[in-house]
Amino acid sequence: MALTAIGGYNLAQNFLIPAPAYVPANLAASWGLIALARRYGCSWDDLGLEPYKAASGLRTGAAGAAVTVAVATMIATRPRARRYLLDQRAVDRTRAEHLYRTLIRFPLGTALFEEVAFRGVIEGLWRRSGATRTEASMAAALAFGIWHLIPARRALDGNPLRTQLGSDRSRLTVVAAGALLTSLSSLGFTWLRQRSESLVAPFLVHAVANGAGYLAGVAAWRRSGQYPLMPV
Repeated sequence: MALTAIGGYNLAQNFLIPAPAYVPANLAASWGLIALARRYGCSWDDLGLEPYKAASGLRTGAAGAAVTVAVATMIATRPRARRYLLDQRAVDRTRAEHLYRTLIRFPLGTALFEEVAFRGVIEGLWRRSGATRTEASMAAALAFGIWHLIPARRALDGNPLRTQLGSDRSRLTVVAAGALLTSLSSLGFTWLRQRSESLVAPFLVHAVANGAGYLAGVAAWRRSGQYPLMPV
């Protein structure tokens, strides 16, 4: 049931929901998934949302976020890696839009929803159904990779790497590889959740990773000398 709901919402999010409604729609979807999982017997602890474990998640997440920022900074300062951060979707945005995406859209619209959906609801329901921790983690990782197939295709369209790929098959291979890497990142987020016993840890790292990656892309454009002066 949860996988079907998430699959349907993936299509709605990518093709039906307008950009201004992205954050409120994802917040509403998060609550809907939580309600569904609770209806099927998941406790707050099953979902990684037990309040008294949030402090542990905050400590683990803060440490992971610091490492994430360091890695993003290192990538952004290396010319060979920096050219692949030149995402066209980061161009022609105002400073207010950069702040909105970094502080609101990515944390509340993307990271919160995805952590609730995959590391929270899917893992929780699989464990509640009798699956082992490894089986639940793999189910969430597979679903997480599939969820990112459409966004990976769109990201490739705005990346300089697209022009270096000669055929549609090559592009599909890159998209599939991106989805595979996303699945592997899911296992890392799961490890953070299991270590801290709280969804707070992967949420913090996920939010910082998305925001730092986006800002690294903005910095890459500015270093390239092709970035326009941004209005307020």
